[in-house]
Formats: sequence, C-alpha cells, structure tokens
Amino acid sequence: MRAFTIDRKSPLIVAYFVRRWHQIIGFCLTVSMAYLFTLPTYAADAKVLPLDCTKDIVAAEINALPYRVTHSYPHRTSAFSQGLVYQNGNIYESTGGYGQSSIAEIQLKDGRLIQQQSIDETLFGEGLTIWQDQLIQLTWHSRKVLRYHKKDFSPLPPQSIKTEGWGLTHDGHHLINSDGSATLYYRDPESLMLVKSLRVTYLNRPLKRLNELEWVDQCLLANIWQSPRIAVIKPSNGQVLGFIDLSPILKREQRQPSAGVANGIAVMPGEQSLLITGKNWQRIYQLQFQATQQPL
Repeated sequence: MRAFTIDRKSPLIVAYFVRRWHQIIGFCLTVSMAYLFTLPTYAADAKVLPLDCTKDIVAAEINALPYRVTHSYPHRTSAFSQGLVYQNGNIYESTGGYGQSSIAEIQLKDGRLIQQQSIDETLFGEGLTIWQDQLIQLTWHSRKVLRYHKKDFSPLPPQSIKTEGWGLTHDGHHLINSDGSATLYYRDPESLMLVKSLRVTYLNRPLKRLNELEWVDQCLLANIWQSPRIAVIKPSNGQVLGFIDLSPILKREQRQPSAGVANGIAVMPGEQSLLITGKNWQRIYQLQFQATQQPL
C-alpha cells in the first residue's frame, strides 16, 4: 500500500482552496442579502393605482385616472354581474336576478366554467369577496349573507345584516359593504357585527349609489350605480380622490342591446392591474394605469 505523503506545495494548495472557498461563500452571502433587502422594496413599489390614498387631494386635482386596456377576456353574456374577485388565474363571480342568481368560478384566460352554484330563487345575489378559505356573498333586499367553502362551494350557515346588500370587499381586517347610499359599513368578518361606518363625499357632498367595491393599494374603489365611473376613496375620511372613467369601454359593450351598466372590479396584484366588467357584458377588461395624468 502506497504511503500518504505531503510535499512542500501541499500547504500552498490547501491555502489557495481555502481562500477561494471563502470568496465563493462571501459572494453568495452578498447576493442573498441583496435579494432579501430589495424584495420588500419591490413589493411596496408594485402599486396598481397612481394615487396615494393616505394623502388629501384638493378639489381642483380630482379627475380621471389615465389608463390603457392591456387585455380582454371572455365574459358570460348571461351573467348579470354583481361581484367579481380574482385569485390564482381564476375569477369568482356573483350574479343577480331572482331565479338566476349564482356564484361561479371561471378560468379567466378562456372563460371556462370550473364550478357554479345557484342560490335560492327567492334571493337576489349581490357583492362577493374571499375571506380566508371562504366565499362570502351578499343578497339584496333579503339582507341575508351567504357563506361557502371556496374549494367546492359547499354552503356554510347563512347570516344576516340590517342593511341591504350591494357591494362587498375587505381590507384584511374588516368586511366592507355598501347598500346603495353614501355610507360604507365595516363589519367583523366572523359575526358581521357593525364596527364603524364611513360617509363618502365628493366636493364635500355625499356620493350616493355606491355599489360594487374593491380594496386596492390602501384605497377603496366603488362602482357608482348607473354611472360609468368608479370612485377612488380615501378610507380614513371617505374623501373621493379621483375617478376611473369607463365611458369608452361602456360604449363598446353597449353596442349589444343586452349589455347593462359597468359593475365588477377585481384587482390583479401580481400584474399591477384591475379587471373590470359589467352586467351581461361580452368581455372582462384588464386595465393598467399611467403614472402621469394624460387624456383618456
């Protein structure tokens, strides 16, 4: 058996590899730390809206937010859209109409229906949101609130509220619903007990007919019933900071006589976009907003 020996060059070779190993480890640590510290900054900067809803805006600055339509997707023309939510490539939609109300999960890119659940024909479906692993759906005059397991739409015990049900969203802490007035209601997500209310104003006057809601970038968005506009609301005081004017899209959709008003807002946080649709529309539109104010 050959004896193991160390010549004069061996310590130099060992020292060389130790030094190189330290350099490699140091480089990997530098890259890793840079990634960790830049990731939160990127996430914080990845906003959908070109507005800061933590600041006040004077009346003269309130105008339409410039946007462009980047994509459109199929929408069921039979769907009298009342609430829209996006998650993981699919949309969840609540539809209205006595005897026609339902909730559905649909693949956004091609409109393929994944699952659907009709509700009692005496109820008129309204706003919809996802809370943890549940879908929560409002109803109109009956004031009933329906809950489902998101995975398979199996029902949970229904609840009730004292206001009509129109739009529904949440801010991560409370459910927020509208009832067609100028007031929004913050509720405990489990008991639905009223926690506080918010009066929405535009030019110091109540802004009524608030309908479908969505929480985006610390802002509240609200379709204004029978209007082509979506109000951008500051949650701390109810001040309207701007509008999203859907008139060009509405005109395109209403070439079909069955198409109704705009109603349906869903945020796509990974793409810094909004999805919007309307009652019996043919398409769902993806909007991206411009950083500077330009004509629509």
